[in-house]
Amino acid sequence: MSLSDMILSYRSISDFSLSDMRLSDVYLSDISLSDGFCRTYNSHLATIETEGENIFLTDTIALIQNGVGKRDIHDLTQDFWIGGTDEVIEGVWVWASTGKDLTYTNWEPGQPDNWKNENCLSLVWWNIPGKWNDWYCSRNCHFICETELQNLLEIQHKEIIRTTGIYSSEVYKREYWIGGTDEVFENVWVWASTGKQFSYTNWYAGNPDNWKKVENCLELLVLLEIGVPGKWNDADCSLQVQFICEMEYVI
Repeated sequence: MSLSDMILSYRSISDFSLSDMRLSDVYLSDISLSDGFCRTYNSHLATIETEGENIFLTDTIALIQNGVGKRDIHDLTQDFWIGGTDEVIEGVWVWASTGKDLTYTNWEPGQPDNWKNENCLSLVWWNIPGKWNDWYCSRNCHFICETELQNLLEIQHKEIIRTTGIYSSEVYKREYWIGGTDEVFENVWVWASTGKQFSYTNWYAGNPDNWKKVENCLELLVLLEIGVPGKWNDADCSLQVQFICEMEYVI
């Protein structure tokens, strides 16, 4: 999975992003419909290849359940389908999107047990969150889709964060890389993914200042304590800060 977007099941694309943690009208569907939904948006049911990825998803679901940023959230009452299956060879679990064997697992105690022909994989939520269970594929669950990241975020208009699916490396940090640079021509800021000059800016007071003559990358500031959330700053590209990625939904 590495750098990838995670799309939790939802009815309206604009209703959910990790930037505001809102989930509305949660889908419950069997594995076939869940997979079909993911494919509609050029993605697939999620693969979980490391403990870190498993923790990230579990923590993200918990944040949504707890209503971070919003309070109009439906209860998450079922497990979440992810992309594992042993339908081809019983007991041999693979990721459906790649056919590769599971190299990391986090089974619930006593699982998988193939009770009543259980050949599909879920991330447990209602019992022991974060554990895995095999379920019969016709069961209705929530689901998680995965798609590869395309590029770092371009902000061309104040409203784009409300209308684009935006997924950050970690919520509520102080600074985030976005996709602007003036490395080619000093103080000529462009979006790295397109080469286009900025048509909208929101610089923090006194910026860009190219401090120490090395600030050629663009960061979004989240400094709530001094009242400047959403302002921009030029920074040294070698700094290690959080980041925000953007993807376009293919419908």
